[in-house]
Amino acid sequence: MTPEIKWRALVLALIFLWLACIFVALTASAADPCAPGSYDRARYPYDPAAQRALLPLYLPYTHVTPDSKEGLQVEHIVSLEEAHYAGLCRRGHRARAAFAKDVRNQTLALPGVNRDKSSKTIAEWRPPSRVNWKWYARRVRMVAREWDLDLGPGARAAIRAILESQ
Repeated sequence: MTPEIKWRALVLALIFLWLACIFVALTASAADPCAPGSYDRARYPYDPAAQRALLPLYLPYTHVTPDSKEGLQVEHIVSLEEAHYAGLCRRGHRARAAFAKDVRNQTLALPGVNRDKSSKTIAEWRPPSRVNWKWYARRVRMVAREWDLDLGPGARAAIRAILESQ
């Protein structure tokens, strides 16, 4: 075998190894429903209009009681994305849909407040009205326990700090 043939064989072997590594990486991420970037809102179906009808006419994030539900949005206290990465990603369609519809994890919110919170965790966001911070912390903790979610050390520390504050 000439040195040129050996060199070509080595290059081909390295290319094959590189392609095999890419294939393994792509296959592993596609198989892991909890891989970063795996959250898909469509996997958590619910009807916002139907859910809005079930919720009380009170906005705990802003501590306001409006005249009507017109223009208000359903807000997930533990966001669907946070719940996904906290363990719902490994559960079936029925569990994900039930979580999305669970009124214990929903409240009404003004559109701007809902957009501001988005999928932020309790470690990243607090309601604009401090009056209900403890309610919010208790509700996040309750939802996490009810659904066996691991919200992580940041969320646990935030809950503890809120509940221990004056």
